[in-house]
Amino acid sequence: MGNTVSGITEAGPVSRVVQNPDGTNSTIYHDAAIFISHNGQGPTRPGVAAWDLATDMANGTYNIDMIPSNDVRAIVADDWGVHVATDVAPLVHWNGSMMQMETGVSTSSLLSWPPYEMHSDGQYLVVMSPRGLDVVDVDGRHEVVSNRVITGLQGGHIDFSGFYAVGNDGLHVYKPTVSLQETARENQRRADPLTLLYSGRTWDITNTTHPGMATVLVTPDNPIQIPESSSASAPGKLPMHVETMTMLAPQRGAWVWARSTSLNYTGSWDLAATNGGIQQAFQSAISALGPSSSSAILHLQMRSPQN
Repeated sequence: MGNTVSGITEAGPVSRVVQNPDGTNSTIYHDAAIFISHNGQGPTRPGVAAWDLATDMANGTYNIDMIPSNDVRAIVADDWGVHVATDVAPLVHWNGSMMQMETGVSTSSLLSWPPYEMHSDGQYLVVMSPRGLDVVDVDGRHEVVSNRVITGLQGGHIDFSGFYAVGNDGLHVYKPTVSLQETARENQRRADPLTLLYSGRTWDITNTTHPGMATVLVTPDNPIQIPESSSASAPGKLPMHVETMTMLAPQRGAWVWARSTSLNYTGSWDLAATNGGIQQAFQSAISALGPSSSSAILHLQMRSPQN
């Protein structure tokens, strides 16, 4: 409501008959009410407020612009209608059956404002804001039925089974949606913390095991020195270091998966020691030069069965 009254009028009780989608009729009764008009100024740009004389309570607010602001921050549609959150409170709801806008909760009932994402299953609306989650009743008075303080959430999904939110620390599962009861994260079998062991070194890679992120183990500034005595090679092949990479987590049966995307290594090898015929091959190439040749270019090619 606004602070300035531009007009006031009384409307008596009235009944009207509306036709339902199935062809039947229903009678809607309105109590006597006082309608108070405002000048449209103020953070919520109020237009008209209705006051029910029978219940002595406000039963509706009609905004001038239908939505509080043109800066829409979150919007979602469901079987009930459309739910809109702007940079200015309150939440507003378009009732698809009644073909009219309804005013919802304001900032005083929510954890924080404005929301950055909303999800609805047609029964409950989950409002995601920087401070956490609010669950709003859709087909009713649009009141907050539960909330949970949690920060760092990036996105969510809702269906008949519950609400799922992804945050900086991984996946959060709430079942049922109405109560926001979080399922124990041990049931997800998420490896947290996830420790990697390789070549006598240990890394905590928990914070990089998210979709789209890469885990870098070795850099030019922090290389792994491989002792030559630990190398193994077949006759005629360069020695390669064989080492097992182990991933450890306290959760039993945690799902882990890894794939190498790039490998950079440098080293020096005694080719003659691994291939007794290479010295003779080089000598043959030199001997094949003509008498007047003072230099030659020798091409060497290294082959690998896999990239």
